[in-house]
Amino acid sequence: MIFVACGQKNNNEKSVEKKDSVTLTTQKQDSVMTQKEDIKTIHKSDFEKFLNDPKTPKIATELYRNTYKLKGDEPLELLENLESKDVQKRWFYFRVITNSYKISDSSYSEGLGNVGKEYIENKTCEFATYFDNRECFTDKDLETWADIALLEFEIIGETDNGYDKKIVVDYNKKIKENCKNSTTNQKATIEKFCKLLDKKYNEYINRQ
Repeated sequence: MIFVACGQKNNNEKSVEKKDSVTLTTQKQDSVMTQKEDIKTIHKSDFEKFLNDPKTPKIATELYRNTYKLKGDEPLELLENLESKDVQKRWFYFRVITNSYKISDSSYSEGLGNVGKEYIENKTCEFATYFDNRECFTDKDLETWADIALLEFEIIGETDNGYDKKIVVDYNKKIKENCKNSTTNQKATIEKFCKLLDKKYNEYINRQ
């Protein structure tokens, strides 16, 4: 009887573990489905709620509308919003930061380049996801992000013997590896981004 009871307990524990495993898998699948659904349902009109929200910094609304006049490195304070748990908020600020490149100069360009390069490297799959939604972000925006990353490589790529030609090659290799399990579209986006960055960096080096 003791052996039977122990056997029943072990079977029950295995059953619970299996159930928990199924639940966890389901939760992960639900999370993925939710993310895909968010991508499909986000529209430019959704950004209006942030534009009309009095809590949204004036600088953000002006950058969105392309009316902001640069004052030092002010826009840097907005970059943390790319980490927001609110999906629509992340998308809104991704647009705001994208627009900010047009007015980047001096200390802001250095900060933007550094944060932009790190963001793409550390959040590669999320970065690629934005470009699945063609209503909100286009190839022109992707090129802008290549320009943003270039701001940093113009600084860190310089050596005593000229410019390090391999630094961008290694970076591109890493971000491609980061999204090896992503969708076909997202892989294509990163491939396109890498070609843009490589081309821009080499053109920059040749001008020096």
